[in-house]
Amino acid sequence: MNDIEKAMKGDSEAFNRLILEYKSKFYKTAILVLKNEDDAYDAIQETLISIYHNISKLNNPEAFGGWSKRILMNKCYDIIQKNKKVVDITQKAQIDYDEMIVDKYDCEDELVGILDKLDKDLQLVTIFYYYDEMSVGQIAEVLNIPEGTVKSRLSRARTKLYDILKDEKGDGANG
Repeated sequence: MNDIEKAMKGDSEAFNRLILEYKSKFYKTAILVLKNEDDAYDAIQETLISIYHNISKLNNPEAFGGWSKRILMNKCYDIIQKNKKVVDITQKAQIDYDEMIVDKYDCEDELVGILDKLDKDLQLVTIFYYYDEMSVGQIAEVLNIPEGTVKSRLSRARTKLYDILKDEKGDGANG
């Protein structure tokens, strides 16, 4: 019996091991989607609470990865929606700070900045495919879109990333 099956039966040690295994994937996804460390931690915390309360209802242990990722994405979307409703009276000042802060994600990974140049739909499939090593089928399930859409978005993302990298190296100065 693996940790997922044990956690489904209420084994708290197995649940802890399971969360330790997934925490870096959750963080990478949340930070790339939300672009704010506090919001990312909030989304992860809400995800873990939801997983803890609902893991016993999971029918198929093999579906844990996609199931947990879907919960995380829903929590991220909830935070995005909540943040849209908040009026930021310091928005003008924030623009100036953003220009001064070189690495606003507190992350040394250059790929974060490059991924940020992609449209949100392309970002998500790229994160799931390359960071989280999810299959096209798993991504389709988590995002609730057809597999063909995932494949076309991955293809568009690769093309766009290639162009971005080519331009940053100066090879694409002519367009």
